[in-house]
Order: sequence, then structure tokens, then C-alpha cells
Amino acid sequence: MLVLLLVAAAVISAVVGDWIDSAAIVTIVALNAGIGAYQEYSAEKSIAALRRLSSPRAKVRRLVGGYSVVVVVDAAHIVAGDVLVLEAGDLVAADARVISAGSLSCIEKTLTGESEPAEKQPLELDAAEATLADRTNMVYMGTAVATGTGAAVVVATGMRSEVGGYCGPD
Repeated sequence: MLVLLLVAAAVISAVVGDWIDSAAIVTIVALNAGIGAYQEYSAEKSIAALRRLSSPRAKVRRLVGGYSVVVVVDAAHIVAGDVLVLEAGDLVAADARVISAGSLSCIEKTLTGESEPAEKQPLELDAAEATLADRTNMVYMGTAVATGTGAAVVVATGMRSEVGGYCGPD
């Protein structure tokens, strides 16, 4: 509203013949528009950079040129069958079955309510209906690796994961 008032003042000044005031007002309005556009452009660039930083990423073992290498990919590009490489401090990007572990433990408070990190081992479980907290051979999307290192084969991603609410076949 204030900009429209200034434009109207510039037009009135031009009509009465006060060209210096009219030019000054138009210059100020143009300068204000330029600064505003630059600030908005800078803010959009900053938000895009923050989105890139905050998008979850994971280390996975992939075949590249016939060799098995560890690459960092966006969590959205992880598929069932990928092998996650886990280290302390990592956020688990998908539900996965542990295939190797060295003192591996995960913080599963969001899923199980347990306050202590759960130890993970590449064991075969006897009980087919083991509760979530008893599945020591699984890591879950959205949990964090507390200690150790390990590798796990992805079995579920996104909405098919435990965090996504998947409850099995209907």
C-alpha cells in the first residue's frame, strides 16, 4: 500500500511539473523493488541449500563398473535389496536385516519406547511372531545407530516400513 502511495505521489509531482521530486520518488521505489527482489532470491537459495542438507542420505554398497563400492545416496533412492553400511551416528534410512555387526546398537525409542540402545546381531530368530523390541537382527527406518558398525540388507522402505505403518499383507 505504501508503494502505491509513493507511485501516486510521483505521478502527482510529475503532473504539477516538479520533475526532481518525481524522479527521486521513482528512484527510491525502484531501488526498494530491486533490494526486495534480491533478498527474496537470496532467501530462496538459502532454503534450497537447507533442503539439500536436511534430506536424509545413507551409505549403501552398490556395484559400480563391476566393483562393489560404498556410495552415498538420497534415502529416496534406496530400494529393497540394497546393503546399508552403518556406523555410529548414522540415521537408518530403511528397515533392514542385519548381516554383519561389530558392537552395533541402535536407539529405537521412537518405535519401542526403550530408553537404552538395542544391541543388534546378525542372528536368525526362532520366533516368527517376535515383537519389535525382540527383533535383534533388524534395524528400522528413522532410528539412529548409537554404537558400532554393521551392514544390513534393506527389506522395506517408505510406507512399507515399520515407521510408515505397514502391518503386513491384508
